[in-house]
Amino acid sequence: MDILSAEQAAERVDDLVHFDTQSAELGLDLTVSDVYRFEGPGHLDFGGSEFRDAQIEPIETELKHEDDDYGWWTLDPGTYLIQYNETVRPGDEELALVAPLERLERAGASHDSLWVDTSNEPLEVQMTVGSGGVHLKENFRASRLQIWSKHGELA
Repeated sequence: MDILSAEQAAERVDDLVHFDTQSAELGLDLTVSDVYRFEGPGHLDFGGSEFRDAQIEPIETELKHEDDDYGWWTLDPGTYLIQYNETVRPGDEELALVAPLERLERAGASHDSLWVDTSNEPLEVQMTVGSGGVHLKENFRASRLQIWSKHGELA
């Protein structure tokens, strides 16, 4: 398998906020549009007929200064659902990997890596915040997207 360049990956991403800032040598950084708190249980059974999503509640941002353009999420320790600005659309013979950026982890939060083989709208992942909490600015870069060609041939 071969990894696509940032330019090639960008062709498979909708709603990229700013290519020059989000491009990396081996992929693209994904930005967060919304953060949700889990408020009620989901239901998961063997066959799927009783499946229900967990109840979530959006968390609003707050401005640090009244002339700020973007607000901040102040998160206590726990598990949250983050939703990305971008939508990833890997090709038929491609797999996309979404992994946490090192700086997210150094700030006190993380998420599991996620393999994506079809378009996911919205693209979401659970994020865990460590014991110190975390402050996150709107549109922060949380994750690195890499798209891999299954057959070693780049499109």
